[in-house]
Amino acid sequence: MATFLAVAPKTFVNVLEAELKSKQFKVIQKSSLGIYFSGNWQDCLRAHLSLKTATRILLPVLEFNAYKDEELYNNILKHDFTKYITVQQNFVVESSVINCSFKDSRYLSLKVKDAIVDQFRNKYGSRPSISKTDNDLKVVVKGLKNNYFVALDTTGGFISDRGYRLDQGPAPLKEHLAASLIKLSGWKFNEAFIDPMCGSGTLAIEAAMMATQKSTMLKKQFAFQGWRTMISKDWRDTYAEVAGQQTEISAGQIFGFDHNPRMISVSHVNAKAAEVEKFISFKQQSVADFSMSSIPSKGTIIVNPPYGERLGDVQRLEKTYKELGTLFKKQFTGWDCWLLSGHPDLTKSLSLKSVKQIPVFNGPIECMFLHYPMY
Repeated sequence: MATFLAVAPKTFVNVLEAELKSKQFKVIQKSSLGIYFSGNWQDCLRAHLSLKTATRILLPVLEFNAYKDEELYNNILKHDFTKYITVQQNFVVESSVINCSFKDSRYLSLKVKDAIVDQFRNKYGSRPSISKTDNDLKVVVKGLKNNYFVALDTTGGFISDRGYRLDQGPAPLKEHLAASLIKLSGWKFNEAFIDPMCGSGTLAIEAAMMATQKSTMLKKQFAFQGWRTMISKDWRDTYAEVAGQQTEISAGQIFGFDHNPRMISVSHVNAKAAEVEKFISFKQQSVADFSMSSIPSKGTIIVNPPYGERLGDVQRLEKTYKELGTLFKKQFTGWDCWLLSGHPDLTKSLSLKSVKQIPVFNGPIECMFLHYPMY
């Protein structure tokens, strides 16, 4: 059994922990980076295929304190990196430092690289090359107050890059962020879900994928599957297991609306690529003109409206936020309404009082995820 680290933004670590437990992974402990869980390599693959709120999976290999070059060098040599790739392959070191004697992450990466290269030279008389863009092994080093955490990136990219967004509008939500917001909202899969400003459809698509347990990763191979230690493994049963868990939900249960007809077309294309188009109803209409032939008595709304980065945008968007507040109050009694706010002054234009405020980051933007239950 190995110990893995499923990584998530700090504000969503609890959401990731709940998701891991719901999928029967053996959770060990929580950290600021994510959730440690134990399992075999088939479990690692299952995590890649099924988790929606993680960004990537790491394999921790070392943790130590170091203050000088030789301490760092000697500690890196304690792990055998030669068992993962050949001298004909490539690797890269990704580093970050906070309050360490090695103040420059580039210098830290260089020193770790030197130790790994020397390890290969001493064993084989040759060394692998360094490549930032086309690497077979990524070594992740995080330094905090001279304590260094070293792990291998088993993903080789990001789980959050689902691959279905063939087109997108301005400032789209990252897929793992959308999934995390849906988890936080407590949406029940047997109830309706609406995004009244859907953009490229990410929230609606993630909702459909979550409800159906759909994975867009079933045709992908991840970095660890190409390591020398994994060559003889047969992954077919794990792929088949995850594929077999996919279920159906009722059509006409998930809805996406947008005032821009191009974005509705984009949403259709992306939903088709994710193979969930039949579960989602997309329609072109503005918040001000919102109408549905029949609105279910219960459900969840999540909306990510524009934040307004310029003064003129803020003034123009006040009207949109007022319209959202009116929509919530007049048409969605009994619903749980959630709004991702990146501008507190605009949020006031809703003329509603939130009962829950959850701080989250949408990229570099500090936001609040606000809950407005329409009793």
